[in-house]
Amino acid sequence: MTRLGKLTGGPGCERDKLIVQVIGTGHSKNQRLVIVDQSGLEPLQTLTDEAVCETERLTSVHSELFVWDWSAQLKHQLWLEIATTHGPPIRLPLLEDVRVTPRQLEAQWNQVVPVLPFVALPGTRSRYDLGTPVLCRSGYVYVFYRDCLWRELEVHQDGELTTYRDIDLQAYRLNHEFSSDYR
Repeated sequence: MTRLGKLTGGPGCERDKLIVQVIGTGHSKNQRLVIVDQSGLEPLQTLTDEAVCETERLTSVHSELFVWDWSAQLKHQLWLEIATTHGPPIRLPLLEDVRVTPRQLEAQWNQVVPVLPFVALPGTRSRYDLGTPVLCRSGYVYVFYRDCLWRELEVHQDGELTTYRDIDLQAYRLNHEFSSDYR
């Protein structure tokens, strides 16, 4: 009887895959990764739906891997689509030129990491105390993309619940500039 041994501790060989790692598991169904044509205007639903979701628990951080067969694909973009309560979904551009990515042992080349805006409360023990991170208070968070104000998020606190409301800045713009006294 021949003994079979482990050849390598690395990932198996795969050809022409696009792999995107989303940190964490059990994400809301109201957000998803979407493949979009190069113009950034047209979501490619059939291609988007071809993703295979794998739960990754081999590393210190649990995550989900979204894997597409990516042989002979034209130039496409990858966006994060978030459902809204009113109107069309919010689409956040993640990658402009999606390419084949080899599987990595732990951290994948393309990662989406959920974050919350925090503020550092300064400490009083010493001047070297950089503070304790706490959720930001009610107000606004501004997101810039390509040197332009792109999104405005209203932060609202109600007791221990913090919510974020997206303000559609496109509705307030006229010819790439803000229209006066529209608000």
